[in-house]
Amino acid sequence: MTGTLNSVTGAVVMDGEVIDILLSAVAERDNSGRPIRSLAVSIDVTERNRAERALQLAQEELGRYTRGLEKQVQERTREITSILRYTPDVVSIKDCDGHYTLINTCFEAILGRTNDDVRGLTDDDLFPANMARQFRQNDLKVLRERRSFQFEEQMPHPDGTTHYYLSVKFPFYGEDGEAKGVCEISTDITEV
Repeated sequence: MTGTLNSVTGAVVMDGEVIDILLSAVAERDNSGRPIRSLAVSIDVTERNRAERALQLAQEELGRYTRGLEKQVQERTREITSILRYTPDVVSIKDCDGHYTLINTCFEAILGRTNDDVRGLTDDDLFPANMARQFRQNDLKVLRERRSFQFEEQMPHPDGTTHYYLSVKFPFYGEDGEAKGVCEISTDITEV
């Protein structure tokens, strides 16, 4: 008759130091159930347990750090959203092909369309051909020279008038350092 005891973890003192061990044992018994011999193997798992505890602490620390980063991202998102919503200037972002990816509240009011309606459209879809061509030429100059420029541009308004804008256009870059598109902030300089 044989009985097996597997994977019992305990602590023992070895050379004055407490170590963690994993003990596996097998006992052979006679017909009356008394042990007649046994085989036991113990493995020092102190370092493994220390590594597991260190990993757990690192995961807890990472969780706290991640929550802190998420809070910072939420705060910055609220700040940027407020700027885009309340600035009296026209703000837009276009990809390198000239498709709008974002417009702010002021631009929505001028166009009479929402950001979602404009996303993916180009200047050709929104403006008269001569204005669209000028906007695109200015955007391409920014992308080609990889720096910011100021342009005086015209834009039609819902009341039928044409307004003049001082537009600052600049490239924005991805993590790879390549230009991903053009940002624009335009201030209405129409004389009243």
